[in-house]
Amino acid sequence: MSEIHTYHANLTSALQAAFPALRTVAAYRIGETLTTPAVLVEIESMRVGELNGEGKTPVVLSVALHCVLGHSTPNLEMEVRNFAAQVMNFLRNQYFDMPDALEAPQNLHAMPGDFKPGKSGFESMVVTYEQTLYMGEPAFDLSAEGVSVELSFDVTDDDQSGHTVVVR
Repeated sequence: MSEIHTYHANLTSALQAAFPALRTVAAYRIGETLTTPAVLVEIESMRVGELNGEGKTPVVLSVALHCVLGHSTPNLEMEVRNFAAQVMNFLRNQYFDMPDALEAPQNLHAMPGDFKPGKSGFESMVVTYEQTLYMGEPAFDLSAEGVSVELSFDVTDDDQSGHTVVVR
């Protein structure tokens, strides 16, 4: 299974565990019928991130979580905002059981999402964030037994720039 599949599966499982009242936690699909309360997961975009020196490819995921409540929710306008705030709080420092492959979520925001008035209506808030996922195997085996190395530096005035550093 690829890292993105694992990320998506772990994210949806973590949301379901943190919010057991959710009736739907699934990938965002336009036009699909769902049962509320719901969170729909969408990876909106990806870009290459900064290398960390371990040989893995850093991919910055831009994620949108659509928090959806149905029309029958009392005080719907406020409850959907409260729901989004709870999801944002949950996301802080979440590694979704992938601590060696993820950085903490960054740039958490919430904004109004889609809505449909009326008896079969709903309202939503969209929680967005970025999270860096490191894909692939490290460039070297990190599980091997370490070796101690001692370095010493001698500074001499041998060149015109002032100092030469010799590593032994």
